[in-house]
Amino acid sequence: MKKEKGQGKPIPASALLVILGLVLIIFRNAAPEIVLRILAVGLLVVGAAGIFQQVRDKEAKKTSRIGKGFVHALYIILGIAILVKTGFFAQFFKYVLGGIMIFFGVKDMVPAIKYRQGWLKLILSVLAIILGVCLLFVPAGFLTLFSGLALIYSGVISIYNESKKTDGAKK
Repeated sequence: MKKEKGQGKPIPASALLVILGLVLIIFRNAAPEIVLRILAVGLLVVGAAGIFQQVRDKEAKKTSRIGKGFVHALYIILGIAILVKTGFFAQFFKYVLGGIMIFFGVKDMVPAIKYRQGWLKLILSVLAIILGVCLLFVPAGFLTLFSGLALIYSGVISIYNESKKTDGAKK
């Protein structure tokens, strides 16, 4: 039985992002170091799960498997680095996260406008850009709240994109 394209790929990792985001919002008074440790553990889990999926996916092209495996290995390395040098990463964390949110917001907004992918994707893209800008300028006390919102956004948009791929594969 052949597996449909897009079936069962990043939804577990995306769900983990949403769960981590909810944890950060619930415990928003936590210190930035705790936020970084939670994110580091999330990176380790997502990286390990991604490598496990790549090893199991025998139908993917070898170059695709190597490339995705490399990205997941980078997640693991970054997670370990954050756990080892948490203080170093805490200094510039909000700027990096803000930049990433702006980048992904623009990356999602351009095709949403160009290919008319729907209002939801456009609204989520604009929300990501707004969150990214807010992260650049908010005091460190709001970092946990905005980090949680950013993770929830990333998880929701990944689930949305994957569900669209799955819907397209079924037709």
